[in-house]
Amino acid sequence: MNLTTLANVRAWVGSQASVTTDDALLSRLIIDASQTILDYLQRADLGYTEITEVVSGRGERKIQLRNWPVVEVTALSIDGVSVTKSTDAKTSGFFLEPVYGSLAGRPQNLGLRGYAQTLPNRLPAFPSGVGNIEVGYSFGYCVQDEAATIPATSTYTITPSSPRGLYGGDLGVTLADGTPMTKITSGTPTAGQYLPPDLTLGTPRTVYTFAAADAGKAVLLSYNFVPAPIEQACVELVGERYKYKSRIGLASASMGGQETTSYMVEDTLTAAIKGRLDPYRLIWY
Repeated sequence: MNLTTLANVRAWVGSQASVTTDDALLSRLIIDASQTILDYLQRADLGYTEITEVVSGRGERKIQLRNWPVVEVTALSIDGVSVTKSTDAKTSGFFLEPVYGSLAGRPQNLGLRGYAQTLPNRLPAFPSGVGNIEVGYSFGYCVQDEAATIPATSTYTITPSSPRGLYGGDLGVTLADGTPMTKITSGTPTAGQYLPPDLTLGTPRTVYTFAAADAGKAVLLSYNFVPAPIEQACVELVGERYKYKSRIGLASASMGGQETTSYMVEDTLTAAIKGRLDPYRLIWY
């Protein structure tokens, strides 16, 4: 998963980079920087992901899920017994604590409310055991069901709002009534089809494109995004590594004996970059 685009990197490095000779290098650095950041964050990806997590119970009312932000908990099994979701404060079952505060979020707890159905001893707690709890859930930075309307005329395109960061990939489009539309990867859509944005192209495609036959219809867009601080960290890391190529191995340089320039020599990830990334780092407390 690339965490920024060539266009955004070029805007950062400005005229220092040659359009004709450096785009391939910058593209390679984007791939490298993106993976370096994901490794630092201890995340395989930032987008929507479905997982079944196995947890060892400790006799507590709550367990902490490893990945966040959690989109939805779809299943819970304790000692082989399926537990349903609690629908309100009086209904027995599991519930997910919401995330409060910043976009970065924090680890979220899954709790049990009331006497949890057929659990051992019918206690409202996760019984002790080794790998005795299985939680099915989805997580990731994504926008779900963003409402929009296909224009009645002209190009029949919609620009995703991406209010919290860079568009990161399509997760599907439905009509307002929930009927799925069909994604195509190239060409011109026909009725019921759509062409999603693609920022990896040499000339990025930044809009959802629909067929004239679907003009005026209300749709719901779902897509991943890269939180803005993470994208900016990637842009800065690419810029740092790109500039380093002109001073490989140098700690300082003398300008005709009159002036000496000292270069920053530290880890690949500078303190400023780490400061942007640390709130998003996957640390299991």
